[in-house]
Amino acid sequence: MSNKWPALLIPAYLADYPIIQNLAQFYIYDVSRECDFSISENGLYEPNDYKCYVLEPSKKAFLIKVGTEIAGFVLLSQKTFESGKISHKIDQFFILAKFQHKGIGREIFCQICDKHPGEFEAHVLPHNKKALLFWHKVIGEYTKERYHYKTINVNISFDPHYTQRVAFTFETREK
Repeated sequence: MSNKWPALLIPAYLADYPIIQNLAQFYIYDVSRECDFSISENGLYEPNDYKCYVLEPSKKAFLIKVGTEIAGFVLLSQKTFESGKISHKIDQFFILAKFQHKGIGREIFCQICDKHPGEFEAHVLPHNKKALLFWHKVIGEYTKERYHYKTINVNISFDPHYTQRVAFTFETREK
């Protein structure tokens, strides 16, 4: 299915931080369909604070727009090695339900990879079957099946119940 308008990856700044935090509610709701996330006593999910992605130079936040509508967000972090080589990690990737299954996620993923050459990593909760299928498909298509994945243990203080992730690793194309 083709999009009515192309999906655009737009850099986010401090003024966009509240938008990302608001979208994070929907992100957790979406993931809670496959993972056991609970809402707080006030009836809201409590997302992580993503302000560092609009403040720290080693992190980047993007809004996704389709036409004039906000359709999601992407959060990246990067590490630069002494050799000058850069490694990127997709920390969060979210497309609103209205825009899912229309090729927008694939389009945005390709834009991210094309704009940020180098090594990449994406982590997914093993219970999030929908996300695992998505990443296998889009990474496989983008890399012509040249990627690796494995289950790893992580020590994350804000997520003590989910200590495992499926880690996808791959190289992006040089432009």
